Amino acid sequence: MNQNNNNKWHHFGKWIEPVLSMSLWLALDKTGIYKKLGFSFVSITKDLGGNYFFLKEELKEISQFIEDKIINDKSWFDRLFLVCDEAVERILLTENKDDLEEFLYASAECLNTSFAVEFADYGLERYLEKLSEKTGVSVGNVLAHIRPHKKTPLMEYQEELRNLKEKNIPRFIKKWEWVGTHMFMHESLTEKEVKKELADISKEEDQSAAKIDLPNEYKDIIEIGCKLTFYRSSLNEIFNKLSYGYRPIIKNLAERNDLSWDDILLFTYEEVIKLKNKKVIPKD
Repeated sequence: MNQNNNNKWHHFGKWIEPVLSMSLWLALDKTGIYKKLGFSFVSITKDLGGNYFFLKEELKEISQFIEDKIINDKSWFDRLFLVCDEAVERILLTENKDDLEEFLYASAECLNTSFAVEFADYGLERYLEKLSEKTGVSVGNVLAHIRPHKKTPLMEYQEELRNLKEKNIPRFIKKWEWVGTHMFMHESLTEKEVKKELADISKEEDQSAAKIDLPNEYKDIIEIGCKLTFYRSSLNEIFNKLSYGYRPIIKNLAERNDLSWDDILLFTYEEVIKLKNKKVIPKD
């Protein structure tokens, strides 16, 4: 790739994960989420060793799209949050069920919705940068006001952890065993980790910064930002919880086809479905 071609791409972030979960994130043209929200310009992404790239021109269009919605059509964000709720509802319907195919389709929808939230968040930050220049209020002071508008699963975990008695640790671990896992990776929660977290909590100091009052034009932006922050975290946390529950089913599918856990993590989600239904193993 020449230098001019390199300049077309923006490094959006780096997330190390297996092919199986990566393929769920990148099902951009298959879930219908983007068309539903009017994101007609998100068409190309590149993944190189966990690095995600998007065309700079498309990210510029996203920023303009979100700025227009903030100024002229704030109800668009209500539609986005409704799509988020629908994605959560669909994936939760697969919990504690042996329905791998439906779980994977629901996961693609959930993680693509999470990506839509990431795009909206990206556009909101670009708009805040412009507004900061106009009002003289630093972006950092605005971000200090943005917190999830309600508890995410991991926030509920932290709250319960703070009030945990040592005698209740085994029951606590059973309830929260998925915590610490991510995108089919990492092992379940252990007693050692819980005790370490409890010890760290006792050493914590209150580091909350004082918030300055903001001009009225920030009111709606703060409200939108708080909801984006909530969904950005909760969509991923809910997926991690359910994907942990589906690990035994995926492992069993691998073993029935003489594959290891590491082998099946190299499949795309569509290849896993084809393996389940037709016992077809990809040649590569």
